[in-house]
Amino acid sequence: MRKQYPVPIRDNTDEEDAEIKRQIAEDPDLVSFTGKRIVERPTPPERAAMLRKQSKRDVTVALDADLIDALKSLDPNDWHARLNAIARASLGM
Repeated sequence: MRKQYPVPIRDNTDEEDAEIKRQIAEDPDLVSFTGKRIVERPTPPERAAMLRKQSKRDVTVALDADLIDALKSLDPNDWHARLNAIARASLGM
């Protein structure tokens, strides 16, 4: 087994520091942790209003079997949401 010698660590030059800071500033994936919440959560009254606005009702509708099969073919667990989105789009909502 080879002996491992400690490798001296040198400080960055001013130019290297400037380049690192430039790359950080241009990084599109950078997340700043400033202590502020990035996405504000709605307050309870705002959430209640959102839920009232988006409330769902159970209805019974007879749909053609091939339509249901097509909706379920992509994701059998999410076909209700897909049908809802298609209905909204067709009504311009």
